Amino acid sequence: METEFGTITKWNDEKGFGFITPKLGEKQIFMHIKQYSKDHNRPMQGLPVTFQRMVDQKGRIYAVNIYPKKGHKKISQAQIEYKY
Repeated sequence: METEFGTITKWNDEKGFGFITPKLGEKQIFMHIKQYSKDHNRPMQGLPVTFQRMVDQKGRIYAVNIYPKKGHKKISQAQIEYKY
């Protein structure tokens, strides 16, 4: 699988899914919260990401291994207390 770049162009946080528009300007690709990095803050519209494509049994393309391009990392309470 090839890693691609794109931007989250639609995101519904209540339902846990949205769409990524690939950098090459192709059709939007479905994304689900289960495929998004658990080490980062929740996804949001406008966030640049890296991802890989998969095809489901019905032939629909969806994104997997979704990570923010940079930043957007979760910070634990222990890390906050250590800084200060």
